[in-house]
Amino acid sequence: MPQFLAVACYQCKMFQVVQKNKKGKWVCKMCHETQSVKRVFMTSELPKEIRQFVMETNLKIGLERDQQRQNDSNEAENNPSFGGFSSALSTIPKAERERAEKKQQLRELLRGVPLDWEEDDDIHLLDEIKETAIKAASAQPTKLQQAN
Repeated sequence: MPQFLAVACYQCKMFQVVQKNKKGKWVCKMCHETQSVKRVFMTSELPKEIRQFVMETNLKIGLERDQQRQNDSNEAENNPSFGGFSSALSTIPKAERERAEKKQQLRELLRGVPLDWEEDDDIHLLDEIKETAIKAASAQPTKLQQAN
């Protein structure tokens, strides 16, 4: 008689019943990932026995995931920075945030201009462009100055 195994997918974490084969491989019915049998949670010649175990285990895991999602959403409602960009930004060092902001400003300033260099190498170019623009703007007389 064939052997049936209870296995868990490494990607979607779902438990499933598969028939033991010579290759030692199986395909997940949820995410279609081919994987080898690394860990067997239950074995039997009757798939009915294993199906009951798999259904109960998947139900428990699903309820735990739902509870975790509910807790996360409650915490996100109570704490506006939780799960948002501000919590992610707080983990990034200040110097890296400033560098990323300068890169974004440089991209916006040079939008449509073909770049022959790497942005990482010339991040200080943004400051030079700003200084040049300020000098050029201050060197040209304004309409008020021209009228006088």
